Amino acid sequence: MSFNFSKQLNNLILMSESESLLETLCEMIGPNPDEEICGYLWVYEDLVIDRNWDLNFWLKRCGQLDKRVKETILFEYDIKLDQKIRKPLIHTHTHTDISKEIHSELPITSQGKKSAFFLDRDGIINQDQAYVYKVEDVTFVTGIVEFIQFLQDQYDFVIVLTNQSGIGRGYYTEDDVHNIHQWMQEDLEKSEARIDQWYYCPYHPKGENETYKRESYLRKPGSGMALKAAADHDLDLSQCAMVGDKDSDYLVDLQMKTFLIQGNYPLKSNHQKFKNLMDLKNYLNDSK
Repeated sequence: MSFNFSKQLNNLILMSESESLLETLCEMIGPNPDEEICGYLWVYEDLVIDRNWDLNFWLKRCGQLDKRVKETILFEYDIKLDQKIRKPLIHTHTHTDISKEIHSELPITSQGKKSAFFLDRDGIINQDQAYVYKVEDVTFVTGIVEFIQFLQDQYDFVIVLTNQSGIGRGYYTEDDVHNIHQWMQEDLEKSEARIDQWYYCPYHPKGENETYKRESYLRKPGSGMALKAAADHDLDLSQCAMVGDKDSDYLVDLQMKTFLIQGNYPLKSNHQKFKNLMDLKNYLNDSK
């Protein structure tokens, strides 16, 4: 395929068959993109531009990907259908020196203005005792109240993202999850520790309940819940962070800053690890 027009922005070279499309993209990216953004951006003529896209967000993540990645395929996540919709645009790195192509997919995000800190639930808010859905089984993790209070001063929103495969496995219902979240919310608010929104994924590919038996991008490490939260709360995902107690709490497509608490599960990833929430709180406080 030949490209008729090109333009360089710092170390980023954009190429397209449509000059008007190229100019629109340059305008959206800005004259001086992040220094880490480099390589070639090939833009297909039939790309439909949405000026709400935060192009710099995913372009920077292209630059943060493993250097072996040759092509980054962009997609838009359809929340209602829980499906990825590929966009006709490919970003190719210049420093690729391998013969085999390795692909990575990144979601297009919107240009939000607010920040949020995302919390896993079991193992972070309450002790992970396997499929907790009854109030009498809830034991709050030591330090969670103080941690949430701290986050409220640092971020616009404090939001929970939790996989609840117990619904798909038939152990409990969505109503059970709503009820326990309402109780936890009310109990935490007694100490002025507020969770602004609770998101959960009920699906599991090996579920017993056919209604919930399927793959879902909402399920971590899929980024669906975070992207839904971003749409609901006008979030700038580059200003957000996540804490969990499993490697799967890292939302790989977003490459969001992620912290892990050592709990019931072995942690093999390279993300920063902490013994408890208070150690993480002190680290975040010192990093301000």
